[in-house]
Amino acid sequence: MGLCASAPLPQEAENAVKHLKPLFDFLKLSKSQRRKMGQVFWDQDYNHNGVLSHTEMEGLLGAKVSIFVKNFYSIFDIHGTGELNFAQFVVSCWVLCTLPPKGIPAATFGIYDVDGDGIHKDTVIHLVDEAMGTLSGTNKHSSKGRKRKDMEFINLRGVDPMHYQKMEANALEKLSNADGMLNKDAFLKYIKKHPYLMKKTLDFQLALREGTLGSGWGSVLNRKKNVVPEHMYNDCNIKIVQHIQAKVRLSLCVAADEETTSEYVSQTPAPKRGGLGVGGKQQH
Repeated sequence: MGLCASAPLPQEAENAVKHLKPLFDFLKLSKSQRRKMGQVFWDQDYNHNGVLSHTEMEGLLGAKVSIFVKNFYSIFDIHGTGELNFAQFVVSCWVLCTLPPKGIPAATFGIYDVDGDGIHKDTVIHLVDEAMGTLSGTNKHSSKGRKRKDMEFINLRGVDPMHYQKMEANALEKLSNADGMLNKDAFLKYIKKHPYLMKKTLDFQLALREGTLGSGWGSVLNRKKNVVPEHMYNDCNIKIVQHIQAKVRLSLCVAADEETTSEYVSQTPAPKRGGLGVGGKQQH
């Protein structure tokens, strides 16, 4: 999806785009890109209540919103409403769509690390099996992709699922802490040997890019180094959202961890109901 000429925005959407000028300026989006983001949001907000639900996001992504995608949006939807206002939508798109290839492993960790405590080794085992089917004996690479009995699986593929289970369990045991949790460094070490664990992130990024600015994200990515510090360049977590919130002096309804963020949020006027701006809908 490119930045071709589009129909005029409804006045409400025009107002929302203007209201977020500080945010768009900071993220280095051009005028046409701002209008495009407004148009995409307006088109998906079917009931025009100023927020996008998970169901409305399905139209944008062209697929059912998975738990993985919900995990990603929970970074921005701190109150767990299952909805994103316009500002949260813009920032979420910017964070994911400007990730360079080398940032995908860390982003994958950030999306799975829901509570900030790391990822449990049992979850990683499940993700490996989900991606490959070699641990449970599910042959996902066959023409029918159906589940097979262990011996049939061994005879046809020469692979013993129990062998792979033990092998992965041992590898994860060495990387996890006493509670069975993998921190970011441990997960990045593991994913180097299991790159297929990044597939969901890559697929999601591609769908979101195509559903919004398309190839236009390339120019935004080139300007990213002027927006966030180098150590945040590949981040896909609450820290980068807090950074944007503080710099723009705009409440994105995320928790603050710096005094400056709290000060900026306190200066933000209360949002109006029904618009596509920062609030759009009262947060509870």
